[in-house]
Amino acid sequence: MKLTFETLKDKITGCWNGKNIGGVLGAPLEGRRGVFDVSFYLQENLQGNPPPNDDLDLQLVWLAAVERYGRQITPEILGEYWLTFITPDWAEYGRGKANMRAGLVPPLSGYAFNSYHNSCGCFIRSELWACLCPGNPDLAVKYAYRDAVIDHGEDGMYGELFCAALQSAAFVESDRDKLIEIGLSYIPSDCLTARAVRLVMECREEGLTWQEARTRLMREVPGTFGVQSGTDQNVEGFPTSPAGNDAPNNIGILMIGWLYGDNDFGKSLCIAVNCGEDTDCTAGTLGAILGIVNGNSGLPEKWLAPIGGVINTVCIERTKFHLLGGVPGTVEELTERILRLIPGFLDRNLCTFGSSDSPDGLYTVSVQPCLTCTARADNFVPGIGTVGFAQETDPVFHERFGPLVIKRESHMFLAYLDHLDGMTIRPGEVKNLMLTVEASAFGLQQWLNIHIYGAEGVEVRPGRRLSLPLQCTLGSPAKIPLELYAEQLTEGQIELLIDISLEGRHSYEVIKTRLFVMP
Repeated sequence: MKLTFETLKDKITGCWNGKNIGGVLGAPLEGRRGVFDVSFYLQENLQGNPPPNDDLDLQLVWLAAVERYGRQITPEILGEYWLTFITPDWAEYGRGKANMRAGLVPPLSGYAFNSYHNSCGCFIRSELWACLCPGNPDLAVKYAYRDAVIDHGEDGMYGELFCAALQSAAFVESDRDKLIEIGLSYIPSDCLTARAVRLVMECREEGLTWQEARTRLMREVPGTFGVQSGTDQNVEGFPTSPAGNDAPNNIGILMIGWLYGDNDFGKSLCIAVNCGEDTDCTAGTLGAILGIVNGNSGLPEKWLAPIGGVINTVCIERTKFHLLGGVPGTVEELTERILRLIPGFLDRNLCTFGSSDSPDGLYTVSVQPCLTCTARADNFVPGIGTVGFAQETDPVFHERFGPLVIKRESHMFLAYLDHLDGMTIRPGEVKNLMLTVEASAFGLQQWLNIHIYGAEGVEVRPGRRLSLPLQCTLGSPAKIPLELYAEQLTEGQIELLIDISLEGRHSYEVIKTRLFVMP
């Protein structure tokens, strides 16, 4: 199956208009707990000039990064753009930035010391990856992962992967229940996000009203977003989760709007907003989903007219060096720039110019044959379109390694450093790390050389210079347990540089990490 250029244009435009509509609709009630009765925009006299929507404008920075780096975008590159152009310093945004400034690379920056790693700030950033990878959820999820780990982990990250997968699939599949199952296929079945989604589906099947579904969700998958300014707002007496554990609950609310909206765009968004909590996030993401499913041509003019296709921003730093291409001021401009990026972002085998299937003569996009997660079928994915880095070709790569693993790739091997005991070290205690190296090319037997530098005064066991065989057999990586020990630590942090090379080869890779000294 192929997506024509005109279909892509209609659905991408619908995505961003839907995102903008939902964000504007939900903004006045953001952070409030209760059952509300919203039926249209609460802002007066919008007249084609909507208020800024941070859930949308964060992705405009990613757009600039992709315009420069294309398919080779990495978490580290996105992290530099985040530090340079994103202004908020609150909650997970601020913790991710603080961690990166302290030298923690993604995914460590998103998880370590971050009590908000399960919050809502990254599932709202899934749309760009879906639009760049239409009909190819494996790829959309791969890039959504690279985005999410900058400032999130675990369920916060799972929320973005879930949304990116189903939004990418929505370019070719319109059945709501099938889309939900596609999204669920990319995240662990036992995570809280999956539990929230399935709970709402059960409520709908059992005949509960949306208000009853909300009550059950708030009790069984609680969040804190609606009571962040004080527990006195929790007049309904719901339990609360640890602060910042809000993505599962709010994705459940998004699902309530979708499942109870009876395929009506306005009704769906209003139900999501009327559930309270992170209302601009839930309605904005749902609006984007429905915008893709229906296309811009299927969105009601009643909702489009007050927005006027205008994008206003609030979270982008404009005083630093110019973002490549500038910040798009309209949905039309944003759509055109994404359409220009798709052919270079996708593998050449997925995008065909001048195809007879495209009457406009521009290009068509080939669709992933099976829209559910390919890794579930074989438990091994040799590659997805040969795009990007080999260690992340598996769309469920995040399930193989924890959130405190630094990943590096050379042409000859893949290396992973796992901080098994966290990111802190104490005097007189053994600190455990695991270095894993996998052969990745040419099928050659090699000798692996490892040199460890830094961390003065710290004993490194089994030593700072190691040599061992690297097997080319699939599934036979070299695993090197490392122990760090020091009787005394006088600095506030220690750094390690791990140089990894192959005997007789010029390719090498360096992993840099740091640990924070605790009393």
